Amino acid sequence: MTSQGSPSKDLRGPIAFLAGGVLGSTIFALGSLGTDRLEGEDLRAYAEVRGLVEDEFVEARSRDRLLTAAIEGLVADLDPYSRFYSGEDLRRVERSTSGSYLGLGAVFLYPTEAGIVLFPMTGSPADQAGLVVGDRVLAIDGQLLADMPAGEFERRLRTLTEAPIELLVERGPGEPRALVVQPADVVDPTVRHGALLQDDIAYLAVTSFSRHTLEEFDTEMARLRDEGMGSLVLDLRGNLGGVLDAATAIANRFVAEGTLLITETRSGPRVTSARAEEATYANTPVVVLVDEDSASASEVLAGALQDHRIAVLVGTSTYGKGTVQTMVPTQTPEGIIKVTTGFYTTPSGRSIDRHYRASIEGAETAITPDVLVHLSDEGRLDVRRFLTSYSPPPALLEAVSKLQDGLNRPRTAHPATDLQLAAALALLEADSP
Repeated sequence: MTSQGSPSKDLRGPIAFLAGGVLGSTIFALGSLGTDRLEGEDLRAYAEVRGLVEDEFVEARSRDRLLTAAIEGLVADLDPYSRFYSGEDLRRVERSTSGSYLGLGAVFLYPTEAGIVLFPMTGSPADQAGLVVGDRVLAIDGQLLADMPAGEFERRLRTLTEAPIELLVERGPGEPRALVVQPADVVDPTVRHGALLQDDIAYLAVTSFSRHTLEEFDTEMARLRDEGMGSLVLDLRGNLGGVLDAATAIANRFVAEGTLLITETRSGPRVTSARAEEATYANTPVVVLVDEDSASASEVLAGALQDHRIAVLVGTSTYGKGTVQTMVPTQTPEGIIKVTTGFYTTPSGRSIDRHYRASIEGAETAITPDVLVHLSDEGRLDVRRFLTSYSPPPALLEAVSKLQDGLNRPRTAHPATDLQLAAALALLEADSP
C-alpha cells in the first residue's frame, strides 16, 4: 500500500479521452460549444423543474446539487462510456490521468496500520526525509497509530495536504526518532516488476497509461537492455487504459513504419503513424499478455503490435472498448464531462466495441490473442495481486526481500499459477537461437 494524498492537479484544460485515458491534446473551452445551445426552451424547462423541486420537494436541495444531478443525468443517458465526474471521482480521474499524487511516496506492508515501511520510492519525500526499508511508523503528527481506529492511518496518508507532517519512527533497538516529511507530487508508477526472468528474456508490466508511462517505460527498457535483454514479455493484463499518447508511443518503440491507430470522428478520420526514429526496440522479439480486463488504450497497443506482426499475443480475449471520449473540465460545478466522440480501429481496420458492435452479426468485439491460455479463478487472483503490487527499486530489492523473509511474509514474485506467463516464456525460448 503506498502512501497517498490529494491527486496532483495536472489536468491542464479540456482533453480528449479514450475509454479511460487521454487522447492527444485536443483543447477547447466548454463555452466554444456554442451559447445558442444553452438558450431558449431547454433552459426554461430546466428552470421550471428546478423551481418545482426547490418549492415542493419534501427535502431541501441546494442549487449546486440540482445542477450536478442534471449534468449527470444528461451525460449518463448517452452511452455506458459518457459520464460526469465530480468529488472523489474527479480526484481519482485526475490522479490516473496525471500519473502523480500529493503524498509521501512510501510503500507500506499490509496491513497499513502496522506502519511498517516496505520501501520508499526513489527520490520521494519519504526517501529524502530518511525513511528506509523496515522502518516502523509509530505516530503521525503526535497521534499514535496504536490508538487509531482501523483504516485511519491509511485515510490520513490519502488525504495529505501540502503542510509538513511529523512522523515518529522506530528502527530496530534504540530510541524512536522524529522525522519531518514535506508531502510533494509523487509519480504513481504504472510500469512495474521489470526483471530478467531467465537467460535474456525480460518481463515488464504496464498496469495503466499516464502522462509518465512512456518515460517510465523507456527508463526500465534501457535498464533491462543494459542487463542483457534479448526478448520481452510485455504484460498488459488488467490494464484498463489511460493516456492514449503513451500507448501509441510505446507501440512506436517496436513499430518502425506504418499506421498505429485510426480514429473515426464526425469530422473525419485521423491517422496516427509510426516514426522510424522512435522505434528503439524494433528488432526485439515480443510476447504480449492480455486478458478480459485489458481495455481501451491497452487494446490499441496490443492491436497495433499484433497487426504489424511485431508481437504474439497470449492470454484471453480483451475487454472490447473501441470508443474515444472527450473530457472537458467544468467550473460550476467543478468536474469533468466525458462524452463519446468517436471510434478507433487498429492498423488493419479492426473496429472493436462490445457496446456499439455487439448487435452486428460477425463483428469483432475484442482483440483475440494468437495463443489462448485460460487461468483458473485462483490463478487470475494471484496474477492480479502481483500486478497491483509495487515493485521496489532494484537497489532495494535485496533489503526488501530480507525484510519479507524476516517477517515471514511472502516475497513479491510471479505466481506459480501463471500459466499465461509460462506460455509466453516457452514461446520466446523456442524462438531464441
